[in-house]
Amino acid sequence: DYIQKKFREYEKNPEYDFDSFICVKVTKDEQKNTTEDAHAADKVYNFLKSKQRNPFYSEVICNNLAGADYEAMILYALYKAKAMILICFDEAYLETPWVKNEHTRYRRMIQDGLKDPDSLLILYKGTPIERLSIDDHKREGINLANPSAYSSLLDRVDMLCTIAVPT
Repeated sequence: DYIQKKFREYEKNPEYDFDSFICVKVTKDEQKNTTEDAHAADKVYNFLKSKQRNPFYSEVICNNLAGADYEAMILYALYKAKAMILICFDEAYLETPWVKNEHTRYRRMIQDGLKDPDSLLILYKGTPIERLSIDDHKREGINLANPSAYSSLLDRVDMLCTIAVPT
């Protein structure tokens, strides 16, 4: 009930009309040292914002939320976003609790026909991750080491935002 109430509140706020959801492992150890992935997520977020897009990145959007409010915002952003941008330079991060929770929920929405089958965008650096598949659907990633990576990402997000979700 509480989460549904929060969804209705969020839907009334154009600030929360997210076009993409950035999923990333932020800290790498108990000392809260930041991962290279999180630095890339900051750059991706700022790039998309500079292009007048509205990405969801929990490190920016949820910095004042905790508990049920935090979870409600995550669920709403997953529901609202037309694309998930999974930034993963280390496959081990796929198994960390928050990353796994977010990409698993999003993949379930794809399987349930609520999201476009090609809307999971994987950003990697160097070697693409291999362990993420949805019904054997080949995921095409974007190598952030490539000079055209950001324009490719923007093109994909824009294309996905114009596609109607299958019913």
